[in-house]
Amino acid sequence: MGRTEGDSWDISENVGTTALATAMVRAAETTRDDRLTADPFAQHFLNAAVARGWKNPYATEAWNRNEYDDPAVARFRQASTDWAACRTRFIDDFLTVGGERQVVILAAGLDARAWRLTWPHATVVYELDQPGVLEFKDDTMRAHDAEPAIARRAVPIDLRRDWPAALTAAGFDPGEPTAWVAEGLLPYLPPAAQDLLFERIHQFSAARSRLVVDAYTPEFYANTAETFRRMNETTREDVYSGEELFFAGERADVVEWLADRGWSTRAAVAVDVMAQFGRPAPDDVPAGSLSSTFVTALR
Repeated sequence: MGRTEGDSWDISENVGTTALATAMVRAAETTRDDRLTADPFAQHFLNAAVARGWKNPYATEAWNRNEYDDPAVARFRQASTDWAACRTRFIDDFLTVGGERQVVILAAGLDARAWRLTWPHATVVYELDQPGVLEFKDDTMRAHDAEPAIARRAVPIDLRRDWPAALTAAGFDPGEPTAWVAEGLLPYLPPAAQDLLFERIHQFSAARSRLVVDAYTPEFYANTAETFRRMNETTREDVYSGEELFFAGERADVVEWLADRGWSTRAAVAVDVMAQFGRPAPDDVPAGSLSSTFVTALR
């Protein structure tokens, strides 16, 4: 079943499971000697989801072994895992150099940066996501007596609705510089909703606000469904379906959209970032599967 304009989800269904997949990558990355990031909370989320009935098709200790009969799938899985670890590190670095006292994480999922990063004094982190996702996250953190490193305010709302009103009601000040994070979000929004998201970010960004977002090429959308199909055949688990996760349709170019509105932008090609972090992508991964850029922008 494909995506619909008003659909919703919990942590163990549909789009919600992508947050668990990201947690799996971060949990596995944390076990590596050459880890780029460390997230001690990621495994807690996986365990809590399993306790609630989620059927985890993998085990953290087996994730990095990457055992698949199909070599092409194995290469894709390893490359996409390294890509996700590099994205996490890239955004971690973005947040730790800005010094903004106001941070908004859009579609926060199981992001634990409010807990695991070092923040300037008096920073407030706002996390927006579906109510069921944030409830699961809060329950898990409370079960482990985990306290955020700074003030964190959960804002339960669908990003296709009037999230700026909910954000300001939670205490957000649009007159203060803000660091915006839109990680792993754009494919899950309809093209018109993507435009609206950026319109709202632009409207609520004071001077010296910054944004980081991962953006994707048309080739990514065109090839992801086939890649997921091959993964499902190899694992014999119905893990993902591109049609069930992503919205189709032509999208605005993120860099051009922001530049046209006066933002100063930089686009780092994902495979270049991977090489810089010591995780170079193989040449023979499926076409388009790593076709993305990590975009940063300053207003």
